[in-house]
Amino acid sequence: MKKYLIYLFILFIPFMVLAENKNVEIKNIELIEKSDDVEELAEASFKDLKLNFSLKFTAKDDYAKYKIVLVNNSDKDYEIDNTSTFNTKKFIRYDYEVENNKKVLKAKEELTINILITYIKELEDSDFVDGFYKETNSVSLELVNDNEVIDNPVIKMVTNPTTSTGYKLLVIFAIVLSLSLLILVKNKKNKLLIITILLTIPLTVYALEKIKIDVETYIEIERRSYFTLINKCQRENSEFANWDKEVYEFKEGMSFNDYMNSDYYNSLDINKKNRIGRIIKNDHTIQYLQYYNKNLENCLNQIEYPEWKPDMSEEESEEYNNKMNLADEMSETCTIENGPIIESIFANDSISNNKKGSYYTDNNCLE
Repeated sequence: MKKYLIYLFILFIPFMVLAENKNVEIKNIELIEKSDDVEELAEASFKDLKLNFSLKFTAKDDYAKYKIVLVNNSDKDYEIDNTSTFNTKKFIRYDYEVENNKKVLKAKEELTINILITYIKELEDSDFVDGFYKETNSVSLELVNDNEVIDNPVIKMVTNPTTSTGYKLLVIFAIVLSLSLLILVKNKKNKLLIITILLTIPLTVYALEKIKIDVETYIEIERRSYFTLINKCQRENSEFANWDKEVYEFKEGMSFNDYMNSDYYNSLDINKKNRIGRIIKNDHTIQYLQYYNKNLENCLNQIEYPEWKPDMSEEESEEYNNKMNLADEMSETCTIENGPIIESIFANDSISNNKKGSYYTDNNCLE
């Protein structure tokens, strides 16, 4: 009989199973906050216990925040995890937070969970395919009930969650084992004991109950390219020019002529259109424009030019001239080692994005 008792002890292992009923339901989902450039490719939706998000990001730190309302129709309390990040990819992070720091989804009550999806790391050009990076993600939100007083409750986010098949097999195993014991045991008293224990199996097997909410996401990130125009501009009451800069968005692969006939140009304000129009001509010529590669640009940016002041003393003027001569020598060295400065630029040339370098002009002030 002792060996049979060991078998019976196995039956009391508190297996966890998925609840098949609708103890917990999604009541509502709502986009409550997003960065300006984020686009919903499809409105967030839910069916039964499955959430779907489809988003398009364009710039690092873009984000979208959703509010999900859960309702507990049962007489049971479900635990909530205090973990905040449930799944992080290389470029996208998925976080959630429970409103009001509630730790339990109580029986017959509602609970609000906010899910935050963020573009956390800028992609390299090689990460894009045809101008886009695409990512799908599948996780599950698990609510657990253990029929006990809850001190440290848990909602758990699980990547690539398993189905309930394993748990069902455990239940089947427990039942088969019990029936086998009934056949093997001859003593009527022992049979009665086994039957009594068998009656407790459903309580044991279903003691830990799990509700699983599937979260499916599809993320697109569109590559956006910019070129920088830096203008050496002569200011009033200043002996030397200041440097102004503006950034313009364009589509990778465009020539300057393409840009002039694009929506990127057409959407500019009148001042920017005039500035670009003075430099880029429709007859395939470009005036007053130079190109500095990034290495040359970085080298030149490290040079500290002295500040010019009116009414300097003779000693101050001499010190100023010495510093200017030194800065000019450093500038020449930068150009020799990291140049050349490209001056022959044509309207049919492809535009270079500002990760590679910048365009310089002294044609007009950027005002």
